[in-house]
Amino acid sequence: RFVNVDRTIFKEINFLDGKIFYSTNVKIDLDINNKNLNIVQHNSTDWILFKDVNLQQWTVKFLGLDPDRSTISLQRFNDLGLTGCLNFYNAIFNKTTIKVSDGQCEDSLNIISSSGNIDLIQVNNAFSDGVDIDFSDVQIRKLAITKSDNDCFDVSGGKYLLNEAILLNCGDKGISVGELSELKLKQGEINSANIGISTKDFSTSILENISIDNVEICAEAFQKKQEFGGGNSVISNLINCDGAISFDENSTININPTS
Repeated sequence: RFVNVDRTIFKEINFLDGKIFYSTNVKIDLDINNKNLNIVQHNSTDWILFKDVNLQQWTVKFLGLDPDRSTISLQRFNDLGLTGCLNFYNAIFNKTTIKVSDGQCEDSLNIISSSGNIDLIQVNNAFSDGVDIDFSDVQIRKLAITKSDNDCFDVSGGKYLLNEAILLNCGDKGISVGELSELKLKQGEINSANIGISTKDFSTSILENISIDNVEICAEAFQKKQEFGGGNSVISNLINCDGAISFDENSTININPTS
């Protein structure tokens, strides 16, 4: 339960043995039989949270505001201390599909303390970060993000496995791995970003078959926070890289290692 929060600013309903909390102007279209849930923003600060749910073979779609018809008011945290438009907390995923368009929040999609496998994450036109996942153990079959004004994919404090990732037009980083995280990527493409892959603060990224184009830095590894250490990255079969490689004295980047 949320305490010391004005409960008139959001609604809640029971859903899949858990709860959905959402700001009052959000529109929800729920199709139980076909396991489809469509969510539409009315204001740029609208948000929704799925808590303690088991999303087996569900498709969740979040439609934000078309920037041409919205007055954007970026919120760092909403009234419940969340940074996402579409949020999942303590969720279990099983062949789940998640699609987000035109998210006008700090994170279009924010997943916290969750686990399981996601069939598809698709994010288009994110006002800031496309996807942010924290303290989770998640496998994603396909990740497709097109146009994020900040990072496309940002993870921390967990274990993450990506089978395929296509990340296009990222304002800052294509992939950011931080704070004791392990990320494995089997096949990926990053095109147009400041930094392709950033690994920091006791994190490890293991990447295979990846192409990185139109970036200033293809890969970096470093210590960002004093309470952590450096980062380590292993990149097998770097298909293309048109930027620099950068790491500090506490970190390593191993490209095309021999067995």
